[in-house]
Amino acid sequence: MSVRVTGDALAPFLQILKDFEVYSKEKDVSSMIGRFVPDEDIISFGRLANKFDKTGLRDHITEYFAHNDAFIPDYRKVVVYQYGETACLCALAKGKDSPAEIRITLFLENHEGQWLIRHRHHSTLP
Repeated sequence: MSVRVTGDALAPFLQILKDFEVYSKEKDVSSMIGRFVPDEDIISFGRLANKFDKTGLRDHITEYFAHNDAFIPDYRKVVVYQYGETACLCALAKGKDSPAEIRITLFLENHEGQWLIRHRHHSTLP
């Protein structure tokens, strides 16, 4: 049975969100991609593109950063459920300079003690 992660146990999951904020500010594509599982088999559904491998996602993020400022989120309602070596993180985020609220879902796997993303989804609220 899955359990809702609370208290200090949320720290590694919140760190992922903080890391992405830093990587976005620095437009650090390599570090961002490094938070995904080591193989190519990932899924990313986003506001601007859907990608089904890390190479495609890397190319998309690189292109995005070449033409856009970083999205700096204000995370709200971060909820994590864990089942063994897998977890699901759901959150709402609002850009500091944007009125749109974004839904974020990350499906994570624990790889040798590090939580890595297998699947991500982000979209605006309908």
